[in-house]
Amino acid sequence: MSIIRLGSRYREAFFTVVQIAINCENIVNNDRRRMPSDEKSSVPRLLVCEDSHSERIAVAHLLRDSGYSVDEAPDGAAAIEYVKQWPVDLVLLDLQMPGTDGFKVLSYLQQHHRSLAVILLSGMPVNRIQHKMHGLPTPELPPLLIKPFNVEQLLALVELQLNGQLPQSSVGAP
Repeated sequence: MSIIRLGSRYREAFFTVVQIAINCENIVNNDRRRMPSDEKSSVPRLLVCEDSHSERIAVAHLLRDSGYSVDEAPDGAAAIEYVKQWPVDLVLLDLQMPGTDGFKVLSYLQQHHRSLAVILLSGMPVNRIQHKMHGLPTPELPPLLIKPFNVEQLLALVELQLNGQLPQSSVGAP
């Protein structure tokens, strides 16, 4: 593991800085906006929606190394288009993005994909998150990890969400 500077404190990196050859191949594939194959698979399909290219690649790489099938969306509009066209088991969603932000994506998911599991990722101050959640169709948030987050916590939360072991683990659960 490597230490990177995040904000004013040093944290253990949530990605290994970098097996460059492997990541470069992933970046090339993702920049071509590779879409999932039509094959049915028992491997859970995750969508990482994050506007920071380096964070998106790091999280996706971590999840792929953990055995998940992962696709990526660089912004909220791409995430909405993705879930309209492709089946997905879980969305990891950054809240603070330019254009169509995570709250707009979450609103869409609450209205159109109520049973889809979501994990929110954000570096936004909690009071701003609380304020913005009042504009959602369902004012309850899915699980939220504040950046920088612990890798083990992320992986455990993904597993719990996919197994339905969290109360109200879906976007619009009553």
